[in-house]
Amino acid sequence: MFRMKRLGFTLVELLVVIAIIGILIALLLPAVQAAREAARRSQCSNHLKQIGLAMHNYVDSFKTLPMGFTNDFGLAQNYMGQDYAHHGDGVTAQRYYANWTWSAYIAPYMELGSQHSMLDVSGKFAAQSMLDPAVIAVLQTPVPTLRCPSDTGPDLNTNGEYRPADLNGTRHNIALASYAGVCDGNGANIDNRQNNCDGVLFVDSSIKFRDVTDGTSNVLMAGERCWETYHARCERKQATRSATIFVSGASNQLSHINRSNAAAVGTVARGINWNSTRICEDLYDAKAGFHSMHPGGAQFVLVDGSVHFLSETIDLTTLRRLGDRRDGNPVSF
Repeated sequence: MFRMKRLGFTLVELLVVIAIIGILIALLLPAVQAAREAARRSQCSNHLKQIGLAMHNYVDSFKTLPMGFTNDFGLAQNYMGQDYAHHGDGVTAQRYYANWTWSAYIAPYMELGSQHSMLDVSGKFAAQSMLDPAVIAVLQTPVPTLRCPSDTGPDLNTNGEYRPADLNGTRHNIALASYAGVCDGNGANIDNRQNNCDGVLFVDSSIKFRDVTDGTSNVLMAGERCWETYHARCERKQATRSATIFVSGASNQLSHINRSNAAAVGTVARGINWNSTRICEDLYDAKAGFHSMHPGGAQFVLVDGSVHFLSETIDLTTLRRLGDRRDGNPVSF
């Protein structure tokens, strides 16, 4: 009697092999995801280094850091012949006016010279320039260097709409950015016109390196703000006041037009990845803080151009001192 040689797996053996493969994949997947996140974090760090280098090149040309964002609402309205009357939507007109931000000023130093020329940053108010459809197209085109690859937000910031100076009811969603300037180390210092800001990028700012008396290697210049962060009390994701490229508008933050404009700058007053412990409310310090999709913290570029990852568990006093250019308490890395 001859027995036929078995040429394949039995069903049990096949199931065992599949189970082993599944276990191996389950063990390997976290490592793969960690490697991908490490690569994204490295790329994000490189973006911040490019921002730091562009800031220094700007200083070489103009002897000062750029403004965090301009405050030309009234000037733009006077130029365009508009008044301050309320319009049909029940909102004061100038609240929707767009303003140039620090990213618009340093654009030529980030290989974005063509965008800078199209926007006519040096020649026109942002609200005036946005009357041109070609400018809107530029503002709605994502800039990879201004986006963290870990940020899962959409291409356009639908949390903030910016209106050009014609006030015809048209509002525009601008391309999302992942980086905001540091305007202050303590949110309580921010008054209506930000006259008390102790950071380096705020409304109409003109900070020179000599003004950073705590030392350029001890003061934060810009950091990450992701599209949304998980709100523990709400048990859901909650949108932050995300940054936008080149322009900002007050309609997606505080109602007062001269307050800190969260589409361009923010404060470290509450810490990193902080959100309100109250029930899903829209607190400014939570929205205008710094948030990241990198596990455990966020990345910042300092005034000297160096990039550091700061833990979300960093001592709050230390973090606030890092956000203050002149408090006499330099923090070394």
